[in-house]
Amino acid sequence: MYAYRFTPSPPSGGTGSVVVDADEDGEAGAEHAMLFYVNAAAVHNCLIMVSRWYGGIMLGPKRFAIIKNVMRDGYVMYCSKTGGNGAGAAAAATGKGKK
Repeated sequence: MYAYRFTPSPPSGGTGSVVVDADEDGEAGAEHAMLFYVNAAAVHNCLIMVSRWYGGIMLGPKRFAIIKNVMRDGYVMYCSKTGGNGAGAAAAATGKGKK
C-alpha cells in the first residue's frame, strides 16, 4: 500500500496544484488512514510505501496505528531529508512532541 503527495512544476512556471493519492491494495480502511497522515503532516514531494504480511494474528483496528507509525518513520527517515518539509511536521501530525 502507498500514499503520495507532491506539487508538480507547471511548464509555464508558477505554482502547481497539490496531487494526493493512495492505494490500500485490499487492506480495507488503510487508504483513509494513509491519506489523513500525508495531508496532516503536509508531506511534500514524497511517496511512502508500507508493506505488511499476515503473520497469523488478526490485528483489528490496531493495524491503522501501526501503518501510520511506519509511514511517519519512513517519512522522517527518507523524505524529510531529501526535499520534504521536515520531521517536525510529521511529529506534529501524529501528536508526538506535544507537551
